[in-house]
Amino acid sequence: MSYNKFVVICTARTGSVYLSTKLHSHSNILCYLEMFDGKEKDLDFFAGDLISGLPVSLQEAKKMRNEKPDEFLQKIIFRDYPENIKAVGFKFHYPHAKDYPSVLNKIIDDRSIRILHLKRPNILDSLVSLKKAMLTRKWINHPHHEDTVSEDAKVTLDYENCRAYFNEIEEEWSRFDRYFRHHQVLNLDYDEVTADKTDEAIMDFLEVPRCEIKSRLRKHPVVKHSVAVQNYYELKEKFRDTQWSAFFASE
Repeated sequence: MSYNKFVVICTARTGSVYLSTKLHSHSNILCYLEMFDGKEKDLDFFAGDLISGLPVSLQEAKKMRNEKPDEFLQKIIFRDYPENIKAVGFKFHYPHAKDYPSVLNKIIDDRSIRILHLKRPNILDSLVSLKKAMLTRKWINHPHHEDTVSEDAKVTLDYENCRAYFNEIEEEWSRFDRYFRHHQVLNLDYDEVTADKTDEAIMDFLEVPRCEIKSRLRKHPVVKHSVAVQNYYELKEKFRDTQWSAFFASE
């Protein structure tokens, strides 16, 4: 293969679609979205050129993904591409490892695969974003659609559920850091990625020419947690003397 393989490792609501679509805008990079997001879901190819280049039909590819995921990884994702393609990768959320443990093991075993580990340090931000997306069913923000639904959405968070989520994500960070301790890893911060501050570092990491890259999406409107979370100040008080108090420091 004449290209570098990579995987974007992350959890939900960390800017991974923004990052993936930005990478895919580079003429030398192919970046698939969530190829292993449940066995009932269709394959998330988002570019016609990728679909037309498949060695099998979409139905056959989906069957291969569900029944022979290791083969799917090699024959569909990391297949042969034209010479101009210098990096090929896909998104892999932490929970995908539960449905496709053999894929995770293949990634771990293949140290040539480069890891883009995307994290959102303020886990409260990702939790609020997740709850709002589940409530509104609006997961991405297209540039030509006004996002008043997500802006106006309000959620209520349970204290114990928040604690469990904060713990879970921190444990996943540590677990996946251990998995890929022998790989080439580029750790990415949500705020820096969505502010377009990491573009050159990512292109250098993937060994592709530097150029302007753009996502076809935009960030959801920023709404203060004190507005979006109905019981925000109650939660802030409960978390005041915990290791997660900094998540509430901005308000």
